[in-house]
Amino acid sequence: MRPNYANVMATVAVFVSLGGASYAAVALPRDSVGTAQLRADSVTYNKLHARSVGPDQLRDDAVDATKLAQGSVKKRSLSPWLREQLARTGGQGQPGAAGETGPRGPGAVAVSYAQAAGDTPNPISVLDVGGISFRASCDNNAGTVGLDFSVRSQAEASLQETITVDSGIDLGNPGSAFQGNLSIDLPAGQTLDTGGPSTATGYTRVAVQAVYSAPGSTLYLHMFALVNADAGKCSIDGVAIPAA
Repeated sequence: MRPNYANVMATVAVFVSLGGASYAAVALPRDSVGTAQLRADSVTYNKLHARSVGPDQLRDDAVDATKLAQGSVKKRSLSPWLREQLARTGGQGQPGAAGETGPRGPGAVAVSYAQAAGDTPNPISVLDVGGISFRASCDNNAGTVGLDFSVRSQAEASLQETITVDSGIDLGNPGSAFQGNLSIDLPAGQTLDTGGPSTATGYTRVAVQAVYSAPGSTLYLHMFALVNADAGKCSIDGVAIPAA
């Protein structure tokens, strides 16, 4: 049969195809294609054989925590030595040395005072905290029992008071009460006599809510003062609370 053009071209194409592959297999030495001959990103995950990349193929620090999926590293994947270190539980160490005692915090300070009425004034300290101090004396002046206060501030300050006063002959059955407000300026370092409740019969009771204000110091006062003429004595109970 006489060959025609189509048969000749088909034969040439087959030869080139087979011969080209054979040439490539014969002409490229083993391991002649390495990372230097590959384009960037030309080898992807899908082109890698399973388990073909192990620790020996990774650079130091090539895989850090940001490249690990959550939960991808299990305890069984760790080396025996590392699992042993994780399993160890250290004993409790020796207690450390005690630290220095810190400054006293702004805790509440109780106020408690009781004194029999005397013919001669006998001032007693009632409160000394936060830059302010109070003294009180229970006096008997010709049958009238009175509670005399004095106050002293380390710095120039003010004392704002709301007072409620009731009086009567029976503490269990309080009499009528009235309320008032007082504003007292306190000079620095001076003692100021402020007076106090008094009565010749029965009792007089004063409830005081006050705020002491000085530079860098604020103090809240809640006190109850009682003058009992029948018993011939005076008492004060309450609490002072420095502002935090």
